[in-house]
Amino acid sequence: RVKMLLINIKTKKVISEWDFRREHKNTIFPSKLTDEMLAEYGYANFYDAEPPKYDSEVYRLIELEPQLVDGKWTRQWKLEEIVRTEEEEKAYLDKLKKNKLNELESSFLTAEKNGVVKSSLGFAIDATERSNRDINGLIDVLESSDEIKSTMFCAADNSFHEVTLDDLKTMKLEVIKYDQELYQKKWTYREMINNATSKKELDNININF
Repeated sequence: RVKMLLINIKTKKVISEWDFRREHKNTIFPSKLTDEMLAEYGYANFYDAEPPKYDSEVYRLIELEPQLVDGKWTRQWKLEEIVRTEEEEKAYLDKLKKNKLNELESSFLTAEKNGVVKSSLGFAIDATERSNRDINGLIDVLESSDEIKSTMFCAADNSFHEVTLDDLKTMKLEVIKYDQELYQKKWTYREMINNATSKKELDNININF
């Protein structure tokens, strides 16, 4: 059963239905308390209202005195913008920047760990530290042998492709290029974050690798 609330019309104090019945324990009430019945005791049904969604870093939630809304006593809320001193605002912005930089680092590590690039050879290859080692290993094998001209390479979708030494060198450059572009994006985002002068500017920085 939903907990019912009642309001003292004069004092605006809100109590539970159970507390009301306990205050009037010598009176037998029906299971449903109507406003007409409660009016005799200076009470009315009280309708709760969810507070509005808000950013607690920007606004302060204030509960106002209940008001009659369409004939129902209803809880009221107000959002008040938080005013900070210059020093407090700087500390607040520094905190937001730190959080944004942490978000950047997390996104970068994910992109670095799960990197994939579309090779000019016609299939996607992993662009990670491990894939770079694997490619270098295959290059060493082919360069050290006059007989072996090609080898099988596992693409990002686990399909196998026959590749030559030149193909491997092409893929190596593509992985290096991807890695460099990834770092360049990271530095660009970092500069944008460090140069931001407001929360709005930080919120507008959409980190996407």
